[in-house]
Amino acid sequence: GVRAKCPLDPSAVLWLASPDSAVRALVHGLYVDGDAFGDYRCVNAPGISVSIDDMLDSLERHGGDRSLVDFAPDPHVAAIVGSWPSHFDVSKATAMGFPAADDIDAAVASDVGFEAMNTMVQDAIVSHLYRARCADRRKETEKKIEVNLGEGFMMM
Repeated sequence: GVRAKCPLDPSAVLWLASPDSAVRALVHGLYVDGDAFGDYRCVNAPGISVSIDDMLDSLERHGGDRSLVDFAPDPHVAAIVGSWPSHFDVSKATAMGFPAADDIDAAVASDVGFEAMNTMVQDAIVSHLYRARCADRRKETEKKIEVNLGEGFMMM
């Protein structure tokens, strides 16, 4: 784990949606009949209200270490974040069939899974690039041998 500094109080409540929830809402929105929006074309997609403390509890349930988070309240940041709504009325979205947002545990699990997948993808890319580089070097070496041996060169 890596140490992190949080400029907010652990009791601060934020409205959020996991990336998976946000994508599901966007995809659902593509297929909603335009008339369902009515005269006001905006809709608040489902999300969750969760405190930083609840986020850290969830992180611990998924193998994280909350002791790596240092709280250093910053009144300027707290004033900005405190001006954001921590709850939204999503009744219109619910009536339009938008899927419910993931709870904090599903959001954290998804992020942990994504990080693991991201690491595997990065490892695969590095491995592929290494093999490609080795293959390129082999071809360069073969060309040098061919040039040096001339007509007598035979590839084994």
